[in-house]
Amino acid sequence: LRKVTTTLLQESFGLPVLDRYRIVMQILKTHAISKHAKLQVALAELYYVQRKAQKDTLFSTSDPDSLKLVFQEREKKLKNAIKEVRNQRTLLRSKRKKEEYPIVAVVGYTNAGKTALIKALTGESSLQPKNQLFATLDVTLHSGLLPSGLQVLYVDTVGFLSDIPTNLIECFVATLEDVTFADVVLLVEDLSSSCFEYKRNHVVTTLKELGVQTGNENLLDKVISVGNKCDLVSKDSSEHGLDILVSAKT
Repeated sequence: LRKVTTTLLQESFGLPVLDRYRIVMQILKTHAISKHAKLQVALAELYYVQRKAQKDTLFSTSDPDSLKLVFQEREKKLKNAIKEVRNQRTLLRSKRKKEEYPIVAVVGYTNAGKTALIKALTGESSLQPKNQLFATLDVTLHSGLLPSGLQVLYVDTVGFLSDIPTNLIECFVATLEDVTFADVVLLVEDLSSSCFEYKRNHVVTTLKELGVQTGNENLLDKVISVGNKCDLVSKDSSEHGLDILVSAKT
């Protein structure tokens, strides 16, 4: 929304008016806890402010060169800080690879029940699933045992959301990189959602794009589709091409 439009709407409604991007930003800022998450949110917000400034012709009423320089300096600083964190993550991945633990990445649309599923699989009491968007903003690792006795590491990831500007998605690519290094990818899908198919298509498309960007075109070959919250519906797994039905809570 342009500034003039926002102002008119706020005057008409007598309430704050936020566009989709801004709402998402507010949610992300609320849940950003780690240094990495805060840096990613800060970069995404910078892009938003810069875009708004251009749309609202702020550059024409201020010194365009100095303002542009401020944005560039801030962007450079944030990207360098994020690069440091990414390098640290790369070292951690190398260490995990040497330990030879199978990696299981758990992905899905936001609020699909990824964290709840990991808690059910690992029995880790510290995990606190929440019924809210973007409850998880950081990649976290959780150890678990398969029925065979094999120890694996589950990777909890940030949830997907449709209709998000490209530059916001790019800010979280570093977080999703861990998915491309997994041995298995569990795609958790909320069976109780009325937009079940739409959300699935969005996640699959994003995974395809992520695979191309990182040189892992076979990423989808690692995917096992998990229909979560089956206790809330009466749907057959084969009806939607799901590999397995579960209820992370029951």
